[in-house]
Amino acid sequence: MINKNAILKQYASFIDADGLFLKTLDDLVDTEAYFETNVSDFLTPDLIYCFEQIASRYADELLCERLGGFNGAERARLIFRTEYSEPGLPHNTVGLLEITYNTKFNKIEHKDVLGALMAMGIKREKIGDIVIAEKNAQVLVSKELEDYICMHLDQVGRASISIRQIPLDQALERAIETQEMMTTVKSLRLDAIIAAGYNLSRSETQKLIESERVKVNHQICSKTDYQIDQNDMISVRGFGRMILNAIEGTTKKDRIRVILSLYKR
Repeated sequence: MINKNAILKQYASFIDADGLFLKTLDDLVDTEAYFETNVSDFLTPDLIYCFEQIASRYADELLCERLGGFNGAERARLIFRTEYSEPGLPHNTVGLLEITYNTKFNKIEHKDVLGALMAMGIKREKIGDIVIAEKNAQVLVSKELEDYICMHLDQVGRASISIRQIPLDQALERAIETQEMMTTVKSLRLDAIIAAGYNLSRSETQKLIESERVKVNHQICSKTDYQIDQNDMISVRGFGRMILNAIEGTTKKDRIRVILSLYKR
């Protein structure tokens, strides 16, 4: 059974001023207690990771499913249900909107779409990923806002736009550009991996970690000697993200060969 007080104590750093963590935790508790299906708002990657961990660690027979719309979506809604509750229905939960405009005279960006939606009074947690393509853009939103947005949104940035609802199976591929880097490190410590990936000195890296600008698997890590495992994701504020893709053995000088995937900014 979920121990809410224990979770609040362990995950205190995730509690936000907007109450999104507490609201999502209440949904999770209600799902376990009443065998009902609940759907969160759109969560950030760190909250998604957090609640997936909570669901698997603290609750028996509790299912947690992501609903992000796009392949590799960063923001997603979480569907909480038990084996005895009804499965979540994506088409009743999210809406996919496509924005088209005259690309000859304008170019809209992610920040333009997000700004236009939030200027309508829509909260960030009601908006999922925004994917910008060469000739259009798509955005995932909470289903209940779909009609309202289509009726009232007619401009994004400086561009006059047309907007329509489309099926989820027409979602664009979300392009994630990465660059592979093969290097060697003395150890798999967090500071050593960051220093290698971003060509920083060990002292520069340690300052970043100690100032809580580094996350490992979406959780702040302030231990410079934290040991990184294969497939761990490291985020460094101001520099980007990387994944330790592979550990390839050691060199004759006992340095560890690693392959890093660096996300292009």
